[in-house]
Amino acid sequence: MIQCFTGSEFPGHLLTISSTSISSNITLLAEAYKIVDQWLWKAGLAPDQDKREIMHYTRRKKCGDPSTHNELIERDGSKTKILVTPTIQWLGIHFDRKLLFNEHVKKLSAKAEAAIGCIAMLSNTMRGLSHLNLCTLYRTCILPIMTYASPIWWRKKEIHAKALRQVQNRALCIICAAFRTMPTQALEVEAAIPPIHLHLDYLERKAGIRLNRLSITNPVLHRLPPAWSHSRYSTYQQSTDHPSKGSTQLLRIAAHTDHTHEQVFPFLLPPWRKTHADYSNRVTIQDKATSDHLHSISPLKTSPNHTIVYTDGSQKVISKRIRRTGAAAVGFHQGKEIFKRKIGLGGTAEVYDAELTGLALGLKAAISSAEPLPEIHHIHIYADNMSAITSVIDPQPQQGQLLAHSFYQNMLQWLEKKPTNTLTIAWCPGHKDIPGNDRADQLAKQATSLASLSEPTATYNLRQAQEHLKDSWTTIWRNTSPQQGSWSTANQTPSSLHPPPHFLELADKRELFGRPLQCRIGHGYIGEYYQRFVPSANPACPCGKATQTRDQSCPTYEEYRTILHQASQTLYLPDLLGTKDGIQAMASFLEKYGAFTKNGHSPPTPSPPHITDRPLTDFIETDSQTFTQHKSH
Repeated sequence: MIQCFTGSEFPGHLLTISSTSISSNITLLAEAYKIVDQWLWKAGLAPDQDKREIMHYTRRKKCGDPSTHNELIERDGSKTKILVTPTIQWLGIHFDRKLLFNEHVKKLSAKAEAAIGCIAMLSNTMRGLSHLNLCTLYRTCILPIMTYASPIWWRKKEIHAKALRQVQNRALCIICAAFRTMPTQALEVEAAIPPIHLHLDYLERKAGIRLNRLSITNPVLHRLPPAWSHSRYSTYQQSTDHPSKGSTQLLRIAAHTDHTHEQVFPFLLPPWRKTHADYSNRVTIQDKATSDHLHSISPLKTSPNHTIVYTDGSQKVISKRIRRTGAAAVGFHQGKEIFKRKIGLGGTAEVYDAELTGLALGLKAAISSAEPLPEIHHIHIYADNMSAITSVIDPQPQQGQLLAHSFYQNMLQWLEKKPTNTLTIAWCPGHKDIPGNDRADQLAKQATSLASLSEPTATYNLRQAQEHLKDSWTTIWRNTSPQQGSWSTANQTPSSLHPPPHFLELADKRELFGRPLQCRIGHGYIGEYYQRFVPSANPACPCGKATQTRDQSCPTYEEYRTILHQASQTLYLPDLLGTKDGIQAMASFLEKYGAFTKNGHSPPTPSPPHITDRPLTDFIETDSQTFTQHKSH
């Protein structure tokens, strides 16, 4: 694919041509195409004639039409016109002439809308998927479609956010079994799905963090300030063609991180490196603790050939915004403590980083302590974080890679030193009265007060991005939540990235989750709702009142009202609709009788379908007919 850009503000992928004349651009493009065609011909390849497209990228209103100059001369001397289209698709991204990405967002919205139509067929209130499964489907299948390549095209344009917001609103109604008239903000809080524009900002921040994972040869670094390359390799000469004035989308993304933060190197080790599997039974990874940890290590305590190491990481929360992290390791030989190590990681690291640090620290100290004791051939390391254990044995391009690399180098040093040396890394339960683990935990807590000059880690940056998303959503919820209306009575649960308790507790009862939600927000089969949105419907209560309300004063269901009294003796509506106990009592109350349903009766509990529900004769007749038809054909 050859792209021709006619403005210096647009970075080219393969070819960048800056000119004010379309005809000169096409001339240069023809020369470039001839060079590419000759290279392909020498390599035994040929360009596909039907897949060649041309687009003139410019933001000028009067720039001419490239369709009048799009003839190219083939190798045999014939002339071919290149197809001119309003958009060009490359790597799933639709580029338009002005790089506004309006068509790209439009296509993403249509594709996501079609996907929502598919899950809508599975969301029957009685026999469909639960709201928890629907929420998972939306997060994993539909949301990635809507936000594909969003760091490239998301520039906080309301037209883009509006198109995607409409798709998400429909998905929220399906997930929560809600009416279309329900306020979107209420459904977002119930399903723990943030507004789409905040989610796009979150993805942009994550894209900025990923810049520290790029290789030095990646062309993206050529568009960043020189400090990004100089901080990694001082011998690398940064290209000077990056924009010096203004700001680009790439620079806006890079503003969310810094070149001094933790870096992840994609090619730190060669693919043919040795791993723990190359050492046969000399390296053991245990992902499950034994039933009695102390009993299993009792023979190791008295053996002169074994060293037992416990590692741990700890984080101390000083305030909402200030945290301190520390790591520690302690070693035992023949029941005696032979070393202890602790280090402070400051406030720019997470517990995961501390666990990795503790493992690397513990192995290095164990190897050093074994030098004056040649009888030690076996090192056993125990930690209470399985994720750190599985990551530390092989330094993959991920968070904490350099810490895992330090552990990896020490592991090779220990195994190559003597053929009889072995290493065991196992998980042990934390805070279970294990002396070694408690000692490591005590040292790790002490290490949180130690000074540290470490730079922010990748794990810390990811948590900060998530915290920013949460804080932004909470600010919107506080400033825009209605102070009056039907939802204001129940709007006592702040926005959160985790579903509320009743969302999980009623995961297998979709209808029972939807009806209390409709009652809490005031958009359901209620007389008050009929008066506002369905004037043709009868708003009367079954007891004879002119209008049915949510105050639970109807005498028709007096025998079940004791359930509500357990949550609120006075049946105070904000307590029943907005608190955890009140919502649980409301769900149990509505399960007993059919209030706030269309027909006034509780729906029957559906039985799961079974193959025996269909008579066996139907299968026999169907199979025989099918066999007869196939035989006749």
